[in-house]
Amino acid sequence: MLGWLRTYLERRRRRAVRAARMAAESAEMAAMLQGNVAQSSQRKKSWFSGSARAPSPATPPQAPPAPSVRPAPRPAPTEAPPTVAPPTVAPPAAAPPAAAPLVPPPLAAPPPVAPAAAPPVGPSEMYGPPPPDVPAGSGENLAAPAAEPNAGAASAVVGHGEAVSADAAGAAPPRPATAAPATGMPLMVAAAPPAALPPARPGWLLAAVGWLLRVSVIVLLLAGAVALAAWPVLREGRRIDVEILPIAVPAELAARGLTGEVAAARLLDAMEAVLLAAANNSRSRPGKDDLGPIPGISVLPNRLNLRSLASLLREWRGVPLRRVTGDITLLADNRIAMRLRTPGGGQIARVEGGPDEDVERVFAAMAPELWRRLNPLVYAWTVADSGAPENQIRPKLVALAQEQRLPPRVEFRVSVLYARSLVRSGRAEEALSTLDSIERREATYPLLWNVKAQALADLGRSEAALDAQKQAVANEGSSVWSHISSAHLLMKLGKPREALTDLQSARRLQPNNFDAVMLEGMVLMNAGRPAEALALIGRVTDAKPELPGVQEALGNALLANGRAEEAIAVFDAEIARHPQATTVRLARVNALRALHRPEEALAAIDAILAISPRDGLATAVRGWTLLDLGRTEPALAVFDALLKERPDDPPALHGRGVALAALGRRAEAIGALARVVQLQPANRRAAADLARLRGGPARQ
Repeated sequence: MLGWLRTYLERRRRRAVRAARMAAESAEMAAMLQGNVAQSSQRKKSWFSGSARAPSPATPPQAPPAPSVRPAPRPAPTEAPPTVAPPTVAPPAAAPPAAAPLVPPPLAAPPPVAPAAAPPVGPSEMYGPPPPDVPAGSGENLAAPAAEPNAGAASAVVGHGEAVSADAAGAAPPRPATAAPATGMPLMVAAAPPAALPPARPGWLLAAVGWLLRVSVIVLLLAGAVALAAWPVLREGRRIDVEILPIAVPAELAARGLTGEVAAARLLDAMEAVLLAAANNSRSRPGKDDLGPIPGISVLPNRLNLRSLASLLREWRGVPLRRVTGDITLLADNRIAMRLRTPGGGQIARVEGGPDEDVERVFAAMAPELWRRLNPLVYAWTVADSGAPENQIRPKLVALAQEQRLPPRVEFRVSVLYARSLVRSGRAEEALSTLDSIERREATYPLLWNVKAQALADLGRSEAALDAQKQAVANEGSSVWSHISSAHLLMKLGKPREALTDLQSARRLQPNNFDAVMLEGMVLMNAGRPAEALALIGRVTDAKPELPGVQEALGNALLANGRAEEAIAVFDAEIARHPQATTVRLARVNALRALHRPEEALAAIDAILAISPRDGLATAVRGWTLLDLGRTEPALAVFDALLKERPDDPPALHGRGVALAALGRRAEAIGALARVVQLQPANRRAAADLARLRGGPARQ
């Protein structure tokens, strides 16, 4: 562009110089022609005054012919008119002899003119030789610069000059110059000096700068308009990292409205629900423990819209984009199988669901498997808090750590979740061993200290558990998770009042945190205030009926208020929604025991232990169920086996004390119950049993 501008400015400069030169030449020619006009008129005056004679009576004097006017230059040459000689006076004619003269006598001759000292000065001698005549073939030369300034005036002056006789070739003979009368110097008309070139001015630079500014403004306006139109597409392109292509579906499902795009949209909805549950899990996940980078996921439609334009722009820019496609098939037993894969790649995941009417269950099962590839932390938290039996959760976490090369940060958090699963399974010693091996890698992770506190509490090391929980709160700070996790630990240690204080602090931080409200209701139940607990949990149930654990808390509150039948109905509905929820099944066993249906309770607890044989709480409930059936010896064996793994487990110690008392082993029973009261000072039932054995009043 700079080269083009330089060429343009050079052309402008040359045009200005050429125009100035032509103006100077025109001015010079105009000055010369004006001088010729003045000479011609002066010669005419001298010629007429010097050659006048007295007219003859017979022949009247003839006026000199008017000088011929040269026409405008034409292509054909024009002959100059012949020069007319001066008129002569003829002698008077003699009178005829026979007749008297009829004319008046002749006029007297004019007096003779005295000869001058010098010959008269003619036009040529006075003004010098005239300018050379225009050749006959020079019409084209005069007509050519018609566009130059003063061209018309120059042609008129040439036609106004004196008549010059031309020879056959059209050239006029030269005329010698003579001396002027006074000075003897030849008189020449001085030509006008050529006009000087105009001085250089900076106007061309200002014009170029103005032109450049105008072009720049136009270009900027056009670029701004293009950028304004493309900005939504670019913004949408930055949000998209993964695209779900339409999923192939059988014709039977397509006829019901489940097209390829609808199936992709439902899978996207299931993935967003999984992400929302993992992100809002303030009860289990610390607030400072983020989930890492979350990719933007979208469904690529078949029609042209903003999202498809953004995807196309990403491809043009060469930005990597992961795409997922798949298919749904109907199996022989009228079940649904769904498979996801990458275009041109292998299979990502495959799940099988229930009958073809329950398609949503297939999407809900597939969403975590897709997150497993996109964000392992989201998958790990979803599996750990799914409510499934712990013996099914741990293999998935181990497979996640082994099948993929996880970043160190992600691998560390998966290991902590694995240790938490061990604690929930009653394997506190293994959990402590796992935590001690990874503690040095990230000693400030709050969840590590919280899991360690729970393991220590299960082992009966209350003071060490409280110290570990203080370390967790110090690393996390004052947050909802800190208060809720502390309340859980205090409830396990039998300190409901301290737990209630923590939960009230959590509610002050987030008044609408339903996890804290629900847990507060459970603490009120353990504190012997079942009516308040039921009112508080009922408010949460009305606001968030799908909140995890709220239906279980409602059933427990109904059971604490003596409404066991209603509690069983609530538990059955929750088990239908979440078949793998072990804690809900255990709560239902307690409701059956309250209704004095121990046989059904024993069958239900055996089904739970078949799924999770090392569940400590389920084992303790089985021992209590055997006590309800009057089977004291088998119940004592169950409690003793459990206490070998967990020496300070409060439910097992309490059950052993009751069994020993039933067998008449009073001293051993008092020792077991005293240990329970020591571990859980707020356990009113254990305190009442201990007081009865000692023969004193129960402590309130």
